[in-house]
Amino acid sequence: MVQAFVRGRRATRTRTTAVDIVIFLREICVLDFDLEDKKVYSLHLRSVQRFLKYQGYERGNKKGLSSYHLSKKNTVARDLYVQRMHPHVGSASRPAIVYTDESFVHHHYKCHNQSLYHPSDVLDVAQKEKHKVRR
Repeated sequence: MVQAFVRGRRATRTRTTAVDIVIFLREICVLDFDLEDKKVYSLHLRSVQRFLKYQGYERGNKKGLSSYHLSKKNTVARDLYVQRMHPHVGSASRPAIVYTDESFVHHHYKCHNQSLYHPSDVLDVAQKEKHKVRR
């Protein structure tokens, strides 16, 4: 039941957390509690988190599916920067070093990488992200 829910959400690239699973289990009447009572809600959330951990679910992206690749130009620029900054790291009068060319970090952040997945689930296939919209 939980596995089918997680698979369905991963197929549509929707972020899935333990909170989503608590709400799902409440909607299908597996859990019965009042959402307004914060203590009871926290109790059920911790229970679901323990259950997910016991079942082997992990957060993030499946291993081997890396979406972080540097172009040759960026690799050369990074290596040059590291060579220039290496003498400053071990010096006694270490200056404040700020690397400001990390603009790709914000643009390539994917909240889907924080979602739940089961590492041994072979039927769990996430769709490729779509950058083009219908025209």
